[in-house]
Amino acid sequence: MKSKKWRKITLRDPKLRRIRAGIRVLLKLSIQDELEHLRGLQDLYLKKNFTRELTNSEKKRYSFLIKKSTNLSRAWDNSILICIEGWCESKRINNLSGEYATLGEDMVWNPLLKGWICINCYNTKYKSDLQKREFQDLLEQAENEEKKFDDWLKDHS
Repeated sequence: MKSKKWRKITLRDPKLRRIRAGIRVLLKLSIQDELEHLRGLQDLYLKKNFTRELTNSEKKRYSFLIKKSTNLSRAWDNSILICIEGWCESKRINNLSGEYATLGEDMVWNPLLKGWICINCYNTKYKSDLQKREFQDLLEQAENEEKKFDDWLKDHS
């Protein structure tokens, strides 16, 4: 999503919330199964590589498997299924691991981080305009420091 506005995705109907949670759990489990399958295939190629050198077609297949698993992991990390906050409030509130804590939660698009956060993190960290502005100032400060470092590095290279 490329929106520059905060977007809240909220479901009030308990039946729809259960359906959404069920679909998210199914997606989570299917992604886990696929990643496990891809890792198993990658391991087979690695074991072959220890006994003999891989052929060109095996190397291509192995790199394809790595690329596919990387893309799937990246899609999962950027999806609405999980909160991108490092320390997520839903983990504490729901007493679940990070992978499962937000599967039943409403989510909010965070344009500052360009990712989805759970409603609990939103209410704790970003609800007021002052909190949003303070966070944006921190991000801008970090960007300015990066630019200064890059300029310094160019001058000293």
